[in-house]
Amino acid sequence: MKKGMFGRLIASLALLAGVSLAQTTEAGEIELLDTPREASPWLAVGQLVIARSATCSGTLISPDIVLTAAHCLYDSRDGRKISPTEITFLAGERRGRAAAMRRAVAAVIAPGYVYRSSRKLERIANDLALLRLEAPIPPSRIAPFLPAGILAPGHKVDLVSYNATDTMRRDTAALEDGCRALTREGQVAVLNCNVDSGASGAPVFRIIEGRPQIVAIVSAKARLAGRKVALASVLDGRVEALRERLPAAPLLAAVSPVATDTRSLVSRRPPARIIAQRLGGREIDRGVGARFIRPE
Repeated sequence: MKKGMFGRLIASLALLAGVSLAQTTEAGEIELLDTPREASPWLAVGQLVIARSATCSGTLISPDIVLTAAHCLYDSRDGRKISPTEITFLAGERRGRAAAMRRAVAAVIAPGYVYRSSRKLERIANDLALLRLEAPIPPSRIAPFLPAGILAPGHKVDLVSYNATDTMRRDTAALEDGCRALTREGQVAVLNCNVDSGASGAPVFRIIEGRPQIVAIVSAKARLAGRKVALASVLDGRVEALRERLPAAPLLAAVSPVATDTRSLVSRRPPARIIAQRLGGREIDRGVGARFIRPE
């Protein structure tokens, strides 16, 4: 699809859904979760370090399963599918320290997802993946989030991500509180959230009965009538079917020792030079699936 055509398509979808662009609300405010008190409710959201250089966001949905975007599992340079063992999940990472750290050992992507498909809306609709971790993270330490609920135009949503911008740290999560779903077409939702590289795979929450529940996963960014928007894959109850297809973890004897808290991270963190690349920014933008689809 030629440059500009995708943006017009998104605008058309919004108009077909009855959205008045002149009346769309402003995006919510972004708050860096920079203190233990701010970060504590969101520790199940973490950063994925992929193939030692790129990053995405991911969310613990059970003690040993992380939900993220399917495109994070592919190398954007050559389309190679990345081995799960090249991916590390840093739960609740804040200023380079994580509440728990686990290597992935298995993965599954949503049926119908094709990494370099020219059908961009179909690709975004199916941009979901699950990772199996090498060992569970005890719920007593980090409580997983529930993937549940519906997402409809007008719903208020919150976004927690490792959203890399000029003013945000790459190693600390940020909360965007109060953006909204503008429209949806099938399983693609258009949100007026402000996202950038690193937010791929981030959970889109609705507060349902007082609890944050995941209703969608961030896939890409775009522009709608000159405004930044996020494109998300709506879960619509698909996670359970995907979970059934996720391979089991290998026997624990076959995997390396597990880091369980911040005191034991020194031996398991990626080498310092890798962290420097990850925090530096530009290396990540040339890396794997953490680079966004850029339809503008």
